[in-house]
Amino acid sequence: MKKFICFAMSVLTAASISVQAKEEAQVNPYAASLSLVKPLDLPIQCARLVSQGEKSAQNTRAVQLVEAAVATHPTSTPAVVGAIARAVPELAAVAAARGCALQPKMTAAIVKAAASAAPNEAGRIVYSVCRALPYQYQTVANAASAAVPALGSEILGAITLAVPEMKPYVLEAAARARGDAATVPNVLASAATSAGTTRVARLAESAVVASAMPVMPPPRVGLPFVPLSGTPGEITPDSSGEVPEGGRDYATP
Repeated sequence: MKKFICFAMSVLTAASISVQAKEEAQVNPYAASLSLVKPLDLPIQCARLVSQGEKSAQNTRAVQLVEAAVATHPTSTPAVVGAIARAVPELAAVAAARGCALQPKMTAAIVKAAASAAPNEAGRIVYSVCRALPYQYQTVANAASAAVPALGSEILGAITLAVPEMKPYVLEAAARARGDAATVPNVLASAATSAGTTRVARLAESAVVASAMPVMPPPRVGLPFVPLSGTPGEITPDSSGEVPEGGRDYATP
């Protein structure tokens, strides 16, 4: 009996040590230092820190900074994400996705801040945030288009890639849009009506708890493109949101 008790205690001790070691390994390296920073100085500090260190670790660093900022001053999340996006534009999508996952009620403000700070990354911001929160695709796209209205076609393309369930409805609505109605909010409102409330509800049901999801960086090339002008039925293989072999390189003039 004594041997059994000793064995059980040793197992419990080992398990306790393992859990403690795991928790220590997951401690955010920026949590302590950012907790001492004033809310108004937090965005500047995060922008400075995200630019330091190895470039290969920037994605992880951006996520950790957003997490630490949210834990310390959650209302500063949009400003922090915007500051990170301005400092390193290619991190805008990763920072925005993590911020929205942790603060879903602030999604519109976060996306708008990120897209305003890094306008060329608007499509990728929409893609990454919608992968984390697919049921908020309208909020995400509308906020991005408000910040960068000229990239409406790319924003709609990002929706078709991130939320494939909505792709046929978005393409149909975009093909019908005319004149002043050819805007991201109008197209997505029409698409949502066509899809019906059941399909939109399923997006929320199918979404994994976003705060527990790893943040995946968006594709650097190959985002689809949905035109907001043309005549009915003018959806061709070159302009329907399908990505050609090798993708589309938006960095090429």
